[in-house]
Amino acid sequence: MPLNRIRRGAGFWLGECIQSALLSLGLIAFTLFALNGFGFRRTIHFIDNFTRRFIAADPANAASFAAAIQILILALAIIILGIRALDRHSKRGAST
Repeated sequence: MPLNRIRRGAGFWLGECIQSALLSLGLIAFTLFALNGFGFRRTIHFIDNFTRRFIAADPANAASFAAAIQILILALAIIILGIRALDRHSKRGAST
């Protein structure tokens, strides 16, 4: 009985974390798309320009920027996870 409860809880939180990570990546992609005027060609051009500059950068700058992007994705995922947990908690309290 306790093992089943642990598996359900772990599956729930793992699913929530995966969804939050995907939502944060989608939010970044949507922001990038919106900043380029919702134009597909402009967005692709921006991504191409960005990757060329990233590849041409020296390793220290590239590593620093990669770490900043990882922190941004992690922070967004934590914020989204927190909002989802608060929303779930408020719905649970309202239903009882």
